[in-house]
Amino acid sequence: MKTLHVAYLDKFIPGFITLMRAHCPDGQYYFTYGVMNDYPYEEGKDSTHIERSTGALSTMRERYIPLLSKMYKAEKIVLHGLFDFNLIALLFFNPLLLKKVHWIIWGGDLYNFVSPDDSLVGKIKFYIRRKSIENFGFLLTYLDKDIELVREIYGAKGTHLECLMYTSNVYKQLEITKGIESQINIQVGNSSDPSNNHISALNIIEPFIDNNVTVHIPLSYGDDGYSKQVAEYVAANHPERVECLHDFMAMDEYLSFLGGIDIAIFNHDRQQAMGNIITLLGLGKTVYLRPGTAQWELFSNQGIVVRSIESFDMALLTDDERDSNMALIKSLYSMEKLISQYKQLFQ
Repeated sequence: MKTLHVAYLDKFIPGFITLMRAHCPDGQYYFTYGVMNDYPYEEGKDSTHIERSTGALSTMRERYIPLLSKMYKAEKIVLHGLFDFNLIALLFFNPLLLKKVHWIIWGGDLYNFVSPDDSLVGKIKFYIRRKSIENFGFLLTYLDKDIELVREIYGAKGTHLECLMYTSNVYKQLEITKGIESQINIQVGNSSDPSNNHISALNIIEPFIDNNVTVHIPLSYGDDGYSKQVAEYVAANHPERVECLHDFMAMDEYLSFLGGIDIAIFNHDRQQAMGNIITLLGLGKTVYLRPGTAQWELFSNQGIVVRSIESFDMALLTDDERDSNMALIKSLYSMEKLISQYKQLFQ
C-alpha cells in the first residue's frame, strides 16, 4: 500500500474514489467510516469501510487500531477533512506518522477550530490539534488564504500542494434552457450550516423581492435546528416568494437547479460552498460574495468577476463578464487539471 486515504463518508468521497480508481489505480487504499447508505461507493480489495460503532471501546477496536496499523505501513497518508478529534489524537501520540500526512483542507475543519473554548478540556484538545497540524508534511488546497490561516493559527510547517481536491470543484458543462425572461431566480446559500447567514442575506435583498423574483434556499444538509429557524423566518416574512429546499437532490437534479439560477448569494464569513460557486460561475451566473473571504480573494486574483453582497443591487454580469468568467473557470478548474494534480501527487 503506497497511499492510504482516510475519510469519514461525505458527499465528496464516492466521486473521489471513482475518479482515483479510473486514473490513479495503483497503490491507493481507502479507509472510510460512517454510514455507507448515506454516501455509498463500491467496496473492493482496495478499501475498508467501518460502520458507526455503538461504544468507545468497540470504535477503538474496530476503527482506530486497524487504521493505525495501516498508517504505519503506508508511504503517504491522505486525510480527507480533519473533523475527527480521535484521529487527530491518534496522530499526536504517533508523531512518526505526521510527516507523511497530506491534509486536504475542507474549510470547516479549519475555520471552525481557530481557537479553543475556555474549558481545560477545550484547551487540551486545541493543543493536541495544533501540535499535530504544525507537523503535518503536506497541506492540500487551492485557496492561498486557507494556507495563510493554517500557518498563522497552527504554525503549520507543511508544504503547500495546490489541488482542486474534488470533482465538485471542476468546470461542468450544462445545456441551459432559458425560462421566462422577466423572472429572476435567486439562490441564497448552499446548506443549513449557520455560516450561510441566511437571514442577514434575506434582509439585504428584501427590497428587491417582488412578483418577478423567486428566492431558493437549499437546506438539505447541515444543522437541523438552524434549518428550522430559517424556515420559520421565511414563513413569517416571505411566505410567497421564498422557497426553502429541504430535500436532498441527486447531482444531475442539482446541476439542473443551478442552471435555472440567475443570481446566487453566498453570505458566508469563511471559505465555504466552493463547489456551488465554481459551478455557477462556469455556467455564467452572477455570484455575490462577502468581501475579504478566501473565495472573494481567490476569484478576484484570478480575474473572475464576483459582486459584493455589501452593495447588492440585482445587477447581472455583462455579456463580456459572463463570457470571461466561463472561459476562466473552464481553464482553471478543469477535470484534466484535477487528474493531473493527483497523478503528480501519487506517482
